[in-house]
Amino acid sequence: MNNLHYGSERYYADVFELLDKSGKHTWNWAAFFFGPCWMAYRKMYLYSLLGLLLAYPAIGIFATFISGLSCLLFPVCFATGAFAFGTGMWMLFCMPLIVHCLYGYFGNALYYRIVRQRIFEGYHLIDQYKPTSITAGLSCGVFGFIICISDIIIRNIHFSKKEQQENSDRKISNQHEISQQNIIAYLNENRHKHWVSWIADIIVCICLLSPTIIVPTIVSHYSEQKINRFMNFDDFYDDFNFGNEAFDFYIRKFSRNHHIHFKD
Repeated sequence: MNNLHYGSERYYADVFELLDKSGKHTWNWAAFFFGPCWMAYRKMYLYSLLGLLLAYPAIGIFATFISGLSCLLFPVCFATGAFAFGTGMWMLFCMPLIVHCLYGYFGNALYYRIVRQRIFEGYHLIDQYKPTSITAGLSCGVFGFIICISDIIIRNIHFSKKEQQENSDRKISNQHEISQQNIIAYLNENRHKHWVSWIADIIVCICLLSPTIIVPTIVSHYSEQKINRFMNFDDFYDDFNFGNEAFDFYIRKFSRNHHIHFKD
């Protein structure tokens, strides 16, 4: 167990202890650079989705609105329009940086909340449980619910229904208290992965790779049909003749209505 006192386990244990004693936030460079991907990797699926689906789209929509407003303000006052356009561009490029600074500053505190919850649920006692997920990180949490479901299945397999009922009814025992020992046990990366986790990872990989296979296949098939139709001159000639016949029909109808006679 001594090797667990180094690396990320020891780092987060010290950070969480500092949060408990002084409430002081510490900077996390991984959270700053990778944001939602880091949260999904650390199995904070809800926070990851909130950042991915709310923060970034809100910034893009608001910045586009401000920049578009400048088009209406330019004819009225050039200075006001230029200021609105500059504000929109500033928001578009600088606001994501501010969001990532928030990730870096509050990331450890948010992670501590998740770790406390997982320890109370007994995940640190499961021998075949990984506290991180590379596949969830690669998907930025979009398919994190698959990993989350697999974690619940693993927990249900490990704990019997009777033990789950006892755990939900009892007060927190020494095994479930928020201590450095339990935190390090939860963060232990040396545990073997459960077969349910392997299946979940395969499903997530299929979901990630399917667009790169299905979309090009559909596009190539559609393009091939268009090329074949263009190269089929018989169909092209038939369409052309049909167009000529329709044109001739309407010309003759027009001439009859206006008493105009054409020689064949």
